[in-house]
Amino acid sequence: STSSALASIKHCVRFTQLAFSSTGDSFVAGDQQGNIFIFYLSRNTFTLLTKTGSPCTALAFNLCRKNEVLVASGDCSLRCYDSERKELVSLMKDHESSICSISIHASGRHALTTANEIAQIWDLDTFTKKKTLNGAQTVGIQQVFFLPLSNTIISSFKDDSIFAWDFESLVCKYQLPVPEGPAPHYRAFATPRDGRLLAAGGRSHFLHIWTLESKTLLRIIDLPTKVRMVKQLEFLADSFDGGSSQTVGILSQDGIIRFVNIHTCKLVFEVGSHEKRIISFSLSPNGSDMACIMDSGCINIYSVPALTSHLKQ
Repeated sequence: STSSALASIKHCVRFTQLAFSSTGDSFVAGDQQGNIFIFYLSRNTFTLLTKTGSPCTALAFNLCRKNEVLVASGDCSLRCYDSERKELVSLMKDHESSICSISIHASGRHALTTANEIAQIWDLDTFTKKKTLNGAQTVGIQQVFFLPLSNTIISSFKDDSIFAWDFESLVCKYQLPVPEGPAPHYRAFATPRDGRLLAAGGRSHFLHIWTLESKTLLRIIDLPTKVRMVKQLEFLADSFDGGSSQTVGILSQDGIIRFVNIHTCKLVFEVGSHEKRIISFSLSPNGSDMACIMDSGCINIYSVPALTSHLKQ
């Protein structure tokens, strides 16, 4: 049972990763011992999916077969599980270092996994490796992911260069201009659900926003000086702005998520504090819920409408 599964963990085991389903009514979370849980928000219940025995390093739901969950572990493997049957569907191994991110193509038929210096494209129908993106060993990959609703791959390298590639041919489509001045040292990226914008942040208090239709820098947002590093970015599909994703959540080194309007550059609201630091977060696709891994290793779940209720008054 679920209670006995948790009771068997006698000491504090920290959650390391989480990811929402495409419907937003559930999320998957993994801990440092490889225990993988599914949390059902509408039912206020959770269940143990599996025990991999290796720390969880990345998670993602399949966008097509919505009952399938991809789990990356510290043993460099990628596993696919059926969340309803609680069965292992496939084990995929080709990376030589731990996978740090999983991106799913809009069709749900392909996954893009990123490790230290290499990215792999997997066919999720046959669970076989389709392509390897390894042209950056000398520079190093920072992040690689699919743009929503498109056949485009965005890749960022450790020299701060950002390229867009055609998924099928892997031909470079364009390179984004990086502003002059001190190196931004990008480490976090986000795009809204329509894929028209790209936000990037790194080891500074500046946030860069590009419009991908014109491939130009739209805006540089000057964050509070207390922000020294942007650790994670995610656009909020916010009901209070008509669903146009004008607001981006910015997690910085101080453990606080600041939600900023990308057009007015003003702070909308914030979550977290120096006493209750946030390590990572995930927003539900409809923007109604936010799950955060806290500094203590536990997960806090927030209602976004409750956090933004003062904006409607």
